[in-house]
Amino acid sequence: MLGLSSATISRALNSDPQVNKKTRKRVFDLAEKLGYQANAYAKQLRNGRSNTLGCIVPSLDNYIYSTIVSGIERTARREDYSIVVMQSDNSHDQEADCAAWLFNRRIDGLLVVPAKGAYDLHHLQPFVRKNIPVVLLDRYANEPGFINLCVDNRAAGYEMTRHLLAQGAKRIVHLTSDTALPAYTQRYEGYKMALGEAHLQLKEPYIIRCGLSPEDGIAAAETIYRWKQKPDAIFAAGDHCAVACLTRLQKKGLRVPMDIAIAGFDNDPVGLATDPPLTSMHYPGRQTGETAVRQLINHLHGGAAAKRIDTIVLRSDLVIRASTQLIED
Repeated sequence: MLGLSSATISRALNSDPQVNKKTRKRVFDLAEKLGYQANAYAKQLRNGRSNTLGCIVPSLDNYIYSTIVSGIERTARREDYSIVVMQSDNSHDQEADCAAWLFNRRIDGLLVVPAKGAYDLHHLQPFVRKNIPVVLLDRYANEPGFINLCVDNRAAGYEMTRHLLAQGAKRIVHLTSDTALPAYTQRYEGYKMALGEAHLQLKEPYIIRCGLSPEDGIAAAETIYRWKQKPDAIFAAGDHCAVACLTRLQKKGLRVPMDIAIAGFDNDPVGLATDPPLTSMHYPGRQTGETAVRQLINHLHGGAAAKRIDTIVLRSDLVIRASTQLIED
């Protein structure tokens, strides 16, 4: 209809500078008039790339996971990649189903925040066999083909405990996860290391393992309130648990931080709603997502060997608020 070759039409539709602006306008105008739509699937088959990344998170109504996804989406868009986000509902089986669905859609790379509980990598092996890079967030895979991206949870647990010790606390309770997830195990190890350096004995009753939900925070507060000798500080490995614990102990008549200092982890906005506001450890969710996408694209462009194991560790920052400030800085 325009008297142009198919090659020229193709270049014009892809805004190739080799085609002059006048010709490109003629092509775009006719394409719009005819309702022409490019066949993305045909283009993917021809190029061998979908320019699509897959992302699996336990849930999207979690503050940290949503900030990770935000970082992923923004960075991917800047690099001309699309994102397909799926939720595993913290189920290993559901995560495997999501991975299979994404694999069959020929994604170029996969980012996974693994579900809680027992974990293996069997459902991710098809990606490795096809040299599709996989980033695991806050998990370690000691197998080639995976990129491990995590926060230095051990250093974070250590820094938070050191802060509480510096405020004069000596009886510090740690509310940690009842799972064997590395993130929580390492936070506990940092807590234990700081106590050891302060020559304080680690007391088993001071380690309360739970699901770190608000309900668990309330239950922990009830337990602690019944103790004859109460702790002078609580370090919870999650903000929602810490906030619920703080609120319940205040209702019982304890003053925060005068009677008991309380700190959380993640720097969730929920910690700003308490009185006093909650001291927490900032989890760099957006930076985590951004770094994860950059690493994936680096692998896709041949910047790293797909058969080696990569581990990237990010730093978290202590955010001190009034719930732990017994001593003026």
